[in-house]
Formats: sequence, structure tokens, C-alpha cells
Amino acid sequence: MAQHSIQELIASNPIDLTSYTELYKHFHLHPELSNQEKETSETCAVYLSRLGDFEIHKHIGGYGLAGVLRNGPGQTILIRGEMDALPVLEQTGLSYSSTVTTIDPSGIKQPVMHACGHDSSSPLAPMLHP
Repeated sequence: MAQHSIQELIASNPIDLTSYTELYKHFHLHPELSNQEKETSETCAVYLSRLGDFEIHKHIGGYGLAGVLRNGPGQTILIRGEMDALPVLEQTGLSYSSTVTTIDPSGIKQPVMHACGHDSSSPLAPMLHP
């Protein structure tokens, strides 16, 4: 059997990304600083529970979350993701730009946004940033 590139696999097996696009925008509208990701963690847990196949572990070191998908005996793969935002004022002009401010650990009111850039390098980015 011929090996296919990831681009060929994606093109031949299109998926509906609507729910992921809405989730992406939700997180950008509702960012939370590190160690304050209560709503973000709860949203992720609800989303994973809807998929039905994940064993969900909450409150790991605070608001950390693990979703375990068992696939029989063998090796385990871990995929790690960041949930926290940064104390930065968003100036992107996007319809889902953050307008959130919060109190940081020092007691200072800060603007908050997801500004790490991880999502801009995602293969989903062209679909999420029309």
C-alpha cells in the first residue's frame, strides 16, 4: 500500500471544523491568565466528555486537565497543550478579539489575550482566520 502525505489524507477525508472554529473563538474571547484557567479547563472537560471516549482527570496542579483515550495494550502517546493567556492588550481587530481584563497575582488589573502564536502555526489557522 502506498504511503500518503498528510495533505493527501486531509484532502481525501474532509471534516467539519465548525465546532472547533467556534471553540477556538470562544477561547480567544474568554482568556485566563496562568493558574486562573478555571473556565477554560471546565470548557475543555465538557468538550472532551461530549466525545464520549475520554477518561477525564481534572484539577491537576490547579486547573490542569488530562483526557485519556485508551486504545488497547501498547504504548501511550501524550499530547500537551497550553491553556493560559498572557497579560497583553489585544489589538488584532478580529471579531473575536479579547476585551478581557483581570487581576494578576500581584493585584494589578491587566488586559488578557491569547498571544503566544501557537494557533497561528496550526494547520487549522487558514480555516480559522478567513
